Amino acid sequence: LSRSFEPPILQRAAHMADAKRRIGAAAASLLRENETVVIDVGTTTHEMVKAIPDDLSITAITSSLLIGTELSTKPSVKTIVTGGVVRHGELSLIGPRAQSSFSDLNCDTVFLGVAGISDQRGLMEYNIDDADVKRSALASGRRVIVLADASKLGRVAFITIAPVSVVDLLITNASPDNAVIRRIKDQDVEVLHVEPFEEEKD
Repeated sequence: LSRSFEPPILQRAAHMADAKRRIGAAAASLLRENETVVIDVGTTTHEMVKAIPDDLSITAITSSLLIGTELSTKPSVKTIVTGGVVRHGELSLIGPRAQSSFSDLNCDTVFLGVAGISDQRGLMEYNIDDADVKRSALASGRRVIVLADASKLGRVAFITIAPVSVVDLLITNASPDNAVIRRIKDQDVEVLHVEPFEEEKD
């Protein structure tokens, strides 16, 4: 598998779909009334948005047209969509306007999706333009929560966004016995495991 090839978002949604729903629901359960959050592009963050209760009042900023559309169905959510150029196949907004949208924001939490996560190579993404926007988003939040199913652990993608040390909480369906998880925990990252766990593959 190429480190820079990313299947279209709607194609990726079918992969690990049940795990993504459970991780997304766990992330949505962490939201608090009147919180201001960044919700990143991705299939697992999309599942998170679907699980947001209709009566929960939050402000949500996103650079995803898909997620922005989903948020618009939540009557109590104030939705802010960044500017930028639409990336075909991903429906993300990229470029200087998308990056600068986060420059003066001070948000409570950033919910981040990744292509891969490794204790050594950090948080990774397939696309340079998306990675640049994710970095800007990370800088706008005081807390960083990463949503990553077990298939993302140890996967090396094209570009590193940030070291694992920026993560406050990782939500995953990987088993607590997973070797990558153990090494990530050694870097003082809290991990929330959603059941059923997926065991490490040999």
